[in-house]
Amino acid sequence: MRSGEHERVRGRLKFDKRFIADILSGRKRTTIRKSKKAEPGDIVILESDDGPFAIAYVEGVRIVKLHELSDEIAQRDGFSDRGELLRALRRYYGSIGEDDELYLIEFRVLRKVPRPRELR
Repeated sequence: MRSGEHERVRGRLKFDKRFIADILSGRKRTTIRKSKKAEPGDIVILESDDGPFAIAYVEGVRIVKLHELSDEIAQRDGFSDRGELLRALRRYYGSIGEDDELYLIEFRVLRKVPRPRELR
């Protein structure tokens, strides 16, 4: 982290723990949310139900409509294709229309946060 970045921790992004390995490996570099959870330049804590697992830098945030989501976007988000991504979004958020606006948050992991059992 650059000097002073630690002062800009602005929030948290919560993930299902099945995504942790993909996030830490860099395979999953985006998340799609119904509400704006971060701004470009923010430092955020990434967490699951088990607690924090990483600190990340938000590289970008843009509005996308559901119908604009592609296989490429789905794959950067850790899904095999658009269909799998849409099923996950509808499972998390319920009914979403093709013209509904979502926030595509691009992030880069800065460092992993050790889990308590890893500290032993």
